[in-house]
Amino acid sequence: MGSRENPRGVSEMSEHTRGQWIAVGAWVEHPDDDVADICSCDPATINQEHLGRGDSEICANARLIAAAPDLLEVCRRLSHVSLFAVDEDVASIIMLALDTVQKATGEKP
Repeated sequence: MGSRENPRGVSEMSEHTRGQWIAVGAWVEHPDDDVADICSCDPATINQEHLGRGDSEICANARLIAAAPDLLEVCRRLSHVSLFAVDEDVASIIMLALDTVQKATGEKP
């Protein structure tokens, strides 16, 4: 996974870890191992136990992160739908998808 700086000087991800991501408790990992190789949402791993996050919130965060590659793919597919072929509500959803792809990749689709 590489990173680069955008015009604001903030480092952005240029590639995400490919393959399926799964949530296992507070961990986000590949299904082929038992390691938090994507990330851990456990506050103890980053010395933030004092925030008092409950298990349900921690696991919900891990599930959302695990869904990120799939959500990005949906947004990418939506970004190719013509805005002229849909009604105003669908067009606003497509625009949101375009913004989401840019936020996730650092690039305009």
